Amino acid sequence: MARVNPPFKPVFPIALLVVTLLAGCVAPKEPPASDPTGLIEETLSFGYTCPPGDTLTLSNGLCVTTFQDARETFEEPYIAVRPDRPETMVVGMNSWHAEPRPTLIGGFPSMELGRVALFVTEDGGATWTRVQSPPILYGTDRVGKTSYSGDPTLAFDSRGVLHYFQTSVAFDDVGGPAFPYLDIQYARSEDLGASWSKNVLIADDGDNDRPWLTIGRDDHLFATWRNNMVEAKPPSLTWSQDGGTTWEIHPAPPGCTDTGRAIVHGDAVLMPCALAEEESKVQVNRFEPATRRFEPVSQIPVPEGDPTYNHAQWDVSPDGAVLALGARTDSPHGFVVFSRDSGAGWSEPLLFTKLCACQPETGALHLYGMKFDAWGAVHLLLTDAMVGPDQVDENRKRYTTGERGVFHVVIDADGNALHTQRLPTSIEEDPRVPPTMAAPFGRDDYYIPAFWDGGGAIAWTRDKGIDLAHVVVDGSADAPSG
Repeated sequence: MARVNPPFKPVFPIALLVVTLLAGCVAPKEPPASDPTGLIEETLSFGYTCPPGDTLTLSNGLCVTTFQDARETFEEPYIAVRPDRPETMVVGMNSWHAEPRPTLIGGFPSMELGRVALFVTEDGGATWTRVQSPPILYGTDRVGKTSYSGDPTLAFDSRGVLHYFQTSVAFDDVGGPAFPYLDIQYARSEDLGASWSKNVLIADDGDNDRPWLTIGRDDHLFATWRNNMVEAKPPSLTWSQDGGTTWEIHPAPPGCTDTGRAIVHGDAVLMPCALAEEESKVQVNRFEPATRRFEPVSQIPVPEGDPTYNHAQWDVSPDGAVLALGARTDSPHGFVVFSRDSGAGWSEPLLFTKLCACQPETGALHLYGMKFDAWGAVHLLLTDAMVGPDQVDENRKRYTTGERGVFHVVIDADGNALHTQRLPTSIEEDPRVPPTMAAPFGRDDYYIPAFWDGGGAIAWTRDKGIDLAHVVVDGSADAPSG
């Protein structure tokens, strides 16, 4: 049974899934130090095993750590791993309540629709403790309005300090216009969320959304976010050189509308964006900290079909040799591309529907998360159903019946598919879960995985809770292949 702090009480014991990536020999192998193109496919196979202890086994044999509560809906999990102690992890997720709850924000009464839920483990997931996320903070003119915090993004620096961004949302009233005010908020913790630094409002003009955080050299912090497109303005990059004490903000180049997280590559920072005037392209921008200037590096054509672009997911291989960028569109043509020259040139787009034999019922696959592991393989989390205000009725049934598909797909840096696993999504997978949950059905946009030397973790939404799989890359051939 997991350790939890009040008021969280799981409806069933938390369990852990270990996903073992296997090599073709008995002796464990170290991850390769260079671009492993052509090596991964020969040395790794993929399997799933469970560790000793209390586990929840799903219909396809996977056993998982499950976060669920009858009073809340959890979604959009984000995993942070302490680099020097990978057994220490924090999982942040959106949490919706059934009804607004009275609370105090800045000393003033308000109503809280939900606050980011944070869970901490220091023993690799054998036990979990819920900790309080930072108080919701926004501009003074929003005090007293119905509030909500979401979109958590977390990262540990080299000293083990946990850095945290979120979107703070203020509604005019319950059931009023969606997201009328959105501010970007930062805090940090030196004790795994037991206490937090003073909150900092990074952007407080009420028209911001979805922050992303990256830790660079010397623990420099780089965060990006998009505007909510109420006004035509570019997204921003904010940079701290002193561990989050002070920040400077740099708008992206003119014409950029949407963005993903920043990537530190060599001495520069790379940031993707969509182009307002050329919706069929994704632009890669290079930010030079020495000059504090952005310069466009390249443009990536979006494949045929609806060119609508949404929050590029991308990452850099452990040796820095390969960049991978995946983009989600509102058509069947979500794709991934690769660059081996620091983003100047890109491979031809590889469509998810061609890559993955997932047989999506909707005919489309959307990217929810992407990350390189220590071996240089790229892990994709794909779904065949986007969930939003316009799709609630259509997809709600697909959630509860398990018809909606979520897929863990692994590819190499040449775009060769190495592994595909469908991840169960139905609440009916566990008979101990109440048939109805308290909270309203919300969005379901991101599953951010994390990897470290020798392992990793993936998480996804199963109905109104979160399942988490602990990934182990050890080169052992003892576990069954998947």
